Amino acid sequence: MKKCLGCGEINDNETMFCVNCGNSEFEEIASVTCPNCKAEVRAGAEFCTECGSRLPGVTVEEARRGQDAESETFDCPHCNNAIPVTSVYCPYCGQEVNNFTTNRKVKKYICPNCGQPNDVNARFCSYCFFDLDGAAVREMTIVVKPRENDNVKLLQCVLVSEEDPQGQVICPGCQALNPLESEYCVKCGQSLIVDVPKKYCFVCGAENAANAKFCVNCKYQFDAPPSHRYNWTCACGFENDSDADFCAYCGRPRGGVMTQSDVKSGGR
Repeated sequence: MKKCLGCGEINDNETMFCVNCGNSEFEEIASVTCPNCKAEVRAGAEFCTECGSRLPGVTVEEARRGQDAESETFDCPHCNNAIPVTSVYCPYCGQEVNNFTTNRKVKKYICPNCGQPNDVNARFCSYCFFDLDGAAVREMTIVVKPRENDNVKLLQCVLVSEEDPQGQVICPGCQALNPLESEYCVKCGQSLIVDVPKKYCFVCGAENAANAKFCVNCKYQFDAPPSHRYNWTCACGFENDSDADFCAYCGRPRGGVMTQSDVKSGGR
């Protein structure tokens, strides 16, 4: 929900102009979802404004934490799975998604003990385990920067802020922030050199791009119907197991071509 800065009217999040005065400037406000009618209601309200049901006791601060936590993910535009907003490549389909999140703002709790940024739904610092109650909130910007490894240019997600314009690399595994020069995550040890996702043909083992529809080596169709995905059909029409190198019916080698004499003999 958001409040119009012109007249104070409460509008839905997708509203571009105030429904009351037409103003385009808004202030986001915390909200909760009614468990009965699923309507969005201002946080702190005792009753739902749509159906009158009593709302669970959720404070404004708790609601804000929940909203901020939800903004940490978004739906992949290629496969619709929920993934971290800091993803360079979708961990499910392997497609590059950084164009959809670059320059997006995220909020982090700054640990008052060690100064490390933490997710806004964290209760304790993930670095030093200090209580984050009352921790300051810092707005950070998602920036994707190139990084060269063995003469190959790769991409890394970096969070920058006014206090840290150079930014820190975010670990694709545990989401911890690391210095730009780090090669391995200081928290979980995972490599910070993010390679371009690949998929491998189960028929011949060749390496293919993550979005390839056919194998570059054997031309296997990755999105073939299930009935043909695991077997291969000989020129004679007999369907063989995927690991068979010769047709079990006519003896032809895999990939053999049916000749005119084969057609006349019925494939035998």
